[in-house]
Amino acid sequence: MHGFKRMLPVMAIAMLLALLVTSCGNGGSTTTTTSNPSGTTTATTKPTTTVSTEKPTSGGLLSLWAQTDPNSFDEGYSAPWWTWPCHLTEDEMLNGDWTQGYAGGYGSKDWTWTLDGIYNWSSKAGSLCESWEFVAPNHMVLKVRQGVHFWVDSTNEASKLVNGREVTAEDIAYSYNRLCTTPESYIYYAHPYFTKNLTIKAVDKYTVDFVVPDDADSIYQFAQIGVDWNGVVAKEVIEKWGDMKDWRHNHGTGAFMLKDFVSGSTLSFDKNENYWDTNPIGPGKGDKLPYVDGVKVYIISDSSTYLSALRTGKIDTLAWSQGIDDTATITSIRKDIQYFELPGATAPGHIHMRTDKADSPYSKKEVRQALTKAVDYETIVNDLYKGKAVYPSWDISPLIDLKANYLELKDASAEVQDIYKYDPIKAKKMLADAGYPDGFSGTIYTQNNEANIDYLSIIKDMWSQVNVDIEIIPLEIGVYNNRWYSRDYEAFFFAGFASPGTFRTMVSTQGSGGGYNISYIVDSRLENGKTDMLTAFNAGDDAKCAQIHKQLQAVMYEECWIISTPAQTGTMMWQPWIKNYHGESAVGILNNYGWSKYVWIDQDLKKKSGY
Repeated sequence: MHGFKRMLPVMAIAMLLALLVTSCGNGGSTTTTTSNPSGTTTATTKPTTTVSTEKPTSGGLLSLWAQTDPNSFDEGYSAPWWTWPCHLTEDEMLNGDWTQGYAGGYGSKDWTWTLDGIYNWSSKAGSLCESWEFVAPNHMVLKVRQGVHFWVDSTNEASKLVNGREVTAEDIAYSYNRLCTTPESYIYYAHPYFTKNLTIKAVDKYTVDFVVPDDADSIYQFAQIGVDWNGVVAKEVIEKWGDMKDWRHNHGTGAFMLKDFVSGSTLSFDKNENYWDTNPIGPGKGDKLPYVDGVKVYIISDSSTYLSALRTGKIDTLAWSQGIDDTATITSIRKDIQYFELPGATAPGHIHMRTDKADSPYSKKEVRQALTKAVDYETIVNDLYKGKAVYPSWDISPLIDLKANYLELKDASAEVQDIYKYDPIKAKKMLADAGYPDGFSGTIYTQNNEANIDYLSIIKDMWSQVNVDIEIIPLEIGVYNNRWYSRDYEAFFFAGFASPGTFRTMVSTQGSGGGYNISYIVDSRLENGKTDMLTAFNAGDDAKCAQIHKQLQAVMYEECWIISTPAQTGTMMWQPWIKNYHGESAVGILNNYGWSKYVWIDQDLKKKSGY
């Protein structure tokens, strides 16, 4: 039996990529599209939620959490996961369809909206653009919603400059072209071919014409980084100040206006009284949004402190999945806390290795399989995670929103299943047969935190039984991030993957972009499979796309390019007085906090609860 310490779970999230990488009337967000791909994949599991018949009420302050300051207030100079205040203050061309989630129990429950990237065309709804049409696979025409205005705040210099004017197609084209030509923009450096070879322009005041290169990857990018990616800003603000890095120059059409920022402490937002959108479903259908008077985001980096803030009612929700230990602690004290479990949501990282070095052990499949066989997954799952974990968990785990794309180990071949059965004696023989009868040693870099070090100590103990000795080298976050981004390591590196929703582009297992493909994998089966998946997706065939991905996962399981960590059940928790909420974190693509406009606060219940 292996000794286990308590491990603090760390969500494998899209933020890790910061190292790299027919129409409706005004006021509604329901959208009909024509000639567009329309996928049909839905969540395999649809947990029930109590349907509330209460009529929503307005007022109150929504208290949220962030672990770090935003590193910019301008998406032209950073990635969306680091410029998250923009998701409150700005709107995008399209967005995720709130009615396809839980929506207070009235939605279709096709998606949980707990991922930061659902790309399916069937999941999208209009935002600043109320409808869209594909005139060719690589050519979109979008119709701008009329009567939407930039918000007005007499204390904001940028807002005063724009003076609440109407949003036009010129604003949309300008905002996207700016991202495509600004070197610091994420899509500029992460997708250079796409950004340098597309055209987006205003045809008239309310029509946007968007054309991309005619290849499977570029057409896919319409859904991924095209229409639901960046907020729309006014050109005159950029012309006057050069950018919006200063929070005082942030502006947009969003549901909230940024009023104050204290680094390391709080961000404060006021309600945009003239916001264009309305509640699309439920007892509050047709209500003007948002419901709450404002949002306050507390910056708290220490996990014990932000968990305490949730437990004591200072924060309404973390909007972030928590591991089994922290969930148990909070729910044992706060019996009234609301929660939603997400199987396979959380892992501290995975073990990547230098498969590209011909003279290293890791270039040999037999060695990688032996290392996998030397991991006692069942004991880890049962003793460390109390039975609430799944493996393998790469390149995706069986998350509710992606489960149709996941290959369960029991459905793999008998030969592949055997690789994941713990047998150190057989693993030693496999190493000997591969030319390492005496084993070998290697270093593994990890971020310096308790969760990672505890888990890797378990692996170190297991691998010592087959004469593989690993030296765990903890690194402070800056040094660690630099090594991650440059894929600079000698033997092993402990890190996460790209956002799970990016699985179709295979960025975690193909290519060489900053922070991607940390194991240096080169395999034509994956590259060809990626093209096949994107072609199926672009044709609207999500079922075929899922089938192809399962076939590719069978290859990954056999090759063992990455030693995956079991993914434990994560839990979304929130206060009982937060209504019309079911653990959502991002409605659409990286739209963190954007769900805030739909929720309301039962202020009487909050008061009765003593908060």
